Amino acid sequence: MWSTPVKQTALDGSPYHLFFFDTEGIDAFDQTGQYSTQIFTLAVLLSSFFIFNQLGGIDEAALDRLSLVTEMTKHVRMRSGNVGGGGGVGDRDREEENANIELASFTPAFLWLLRDFYLKLEEDGKTITPGDYLESALRPLSAADGNASVKARNDIRESIKTMFPDRDCFSLVRPVAEEDQLMRLDAMPPEALRPEFQNGMRQLTTLILRKAQPKRLGTQVLTGPVLAGLASAYVAAINSGAVPSIASAWQGVAEAESRRAADAAQAAWSVTFRPEQLAADEAVLNGAHQLALEVGQRAFNAVAIGDEGVKSAHDKQWKEACSARYMELKTSRLNAAAVACEQALAQGTAAVSAAARAEGATVQSVVAETKRFEEAYRQSRECSGPTKWVRFADFMLKVFGTAVADLAQRQMEKMQSALTAATQHAQHAEQTAAAIEREMTQRVQQLEAGQGARVSDLQRQLTAASQEIQTLRRQVDEMHHNLGVAHNERNEWQRAAATAASLAEQRVAGEAEGRVQAAEQRAVELQSRVESLQAALHQTHQQAQQVAGIVDRREDLGGGGGWDDGGGGGGGEEAGPLPPPAAPAPSSSMTMEKIKSWLMENGHESEAWQLANRRAKKSEWVELMMRVVGGGGGGNGG
Repeated sequence: MWSTPVKQTALDGSPYHLFFFDTEGIDAFDQTGQYSTQIFTLAVLLSSFFIFNQLGGIDEAALDRLSLVTEMTKHVRMRSGNVGGGGGVGDRDREEENANIELASFTPAFLWLLRDFYLKLEEDGKTITPGDYLESALRPLSAADGNASVKARNDIRESIKTMFPDRDCFSLVRPVAEEDQLMRLDAMPPEALRPEFQNGMRQLTTLILRKAQPKRLGTQVLTGPVLAGLASAYVAAINSGAVPSIASAWQGVAEAESRRAADAAQAAWSVTFRPEQLAADEAVLNGAHQLALEVGQRAFNAVAIGDEGVKSAHDKQWKEACSARYMELKTSRLNAAAVACEQALAQGTAAVSAAARAEGATVQSVVAETKRFEEAYRQSRECSGPTKWVRFADFMLKVFGTAVADLAQRQMEKMQSALTAATQHAQHAEQTAAAIEREMTQRVQQLEAGQGARVSDLQRQLTAASQEIQTLRRQVDEMHHNLGVAHNERNEWQRAAATAASLAEQRVAGEAEGRVQAAEQRAVELQSRVESLQAALHQTHQQAQQVAGIVDRREDLGGGGGWDDGGGGGGGEEAGPLPPPAAPAPSSSMTMEKIKSWLMENGHESEAWQLANRRAKKSEWVELMMRVVGGGGGGNGG
């Protein structure tokens, strides 16, 4: 076998690999004729292009060397069995001829290569092709030649033409002209060879690559494994002394390849069909199974060879094996999905039950938990299969229905308990209301008994307060009048002081200034008195409004309402006259103006005016105030 396979492209564009066998010649000195015939037969059976090369032209000696073709027909049969097992000689000849013709349909293309060819290709004065030269050499000889072996030679010629219907011839000149160069031909570079030889080699290479197409057996293109199988079958038959049968060898190889094709198909199905990645649904699993069968069928068709009987038997075998495996995997997947459904439903049962037992659970909260579980159950790839929704329906009927019923029962019991408690509370409230009503009736009666005297007393207090307000208002008006008189006196004294200053009489001016200051002091005192009277008036007015409000409320309660008059007891006590506004407590830290105002407010206006007119010191004002406080605070009005 020469080199490594050479990648080529067939006429239809498909790729193939070309490799070369070398039989090392025919009639080698160290081999027997039978061995040469066996090697020759094996090369013809395995090759798609058979090259028979020799030195020089085609002569009878060369044809005799090709007598192996005749021997090959005796060592190769299309089918097992003996040719010519019965009948006459003519029948046996026809059977053998038919067998050779049938065998020729499986033989390769034939090329007779003539090396170191020195003849001039002419016939009847015309140039002919190497192919014409071959056909001329294969024409049968006539009996007129007088050769006793004419028939045997003609048989060789006929065998060659019968066995190699696709045949051709090619000639190559001697590569070098000199003998010494011929002895070291393998060391010479290609460009050193004769140009005619180089051109011939290029043409020969083109011819070989064009004619050497993929090996076929009938219409079947043989792959590498198929060709190796045929070679093993042929060699086994030859070594056992049997006649190689192409049909038998082909049958054996077809059986082996079909088995290999079935294994490849089954492997392709196994790789394609992955139930663990699919939902546990019979329709989904069956669809994936059919798709995997299509992939397996393509793998089988790519490898299987032979007649339909062989292929169909193995095709059926792998499909049955895959179908049986499919049933196992489907059952396992559905069972696993059913288990996953049961596990998920168990978890859902626990979740829904917990939601129903939770504190403050409602039917809405249980429904929400059930919906969450249903959504997770729907999205789960593990939870699938024909029982998925059947079991979910059972779950809804039993688990969800029971949980809602139990929850409703607990809520009813809770509501009944609340109703009982509410009834008891209502009864207690009614009793309390009756007691309150009795108590209020008694209090209203008590209030009504003392209402008349209380209202009369309040009305008297209101009348007295109104009179006091009128008196205070008259005093305020009088004080305003006195204040105006004091302002007039001040203005007069100011004018007198100005007049005295103009006369330059310092004594008179000083006296006038003193009288002005006394007038201003009087005005200040009157202003303070007015402000005090206004404050007392405002306070008295507020007390009068309070008394009026109390009288109004007493009159409103005359229709049967009860009220507490401040004593906190049942009957209350009579209201006394309203107290006068409290005067501020005297203190030595008070200013002279405040002491003066305090004295005037408490009825000691004359003493205060005397101290003011002689411009007394603060100690004198404090002494007078303490004397008044020590004596009870009484005095005459100013």
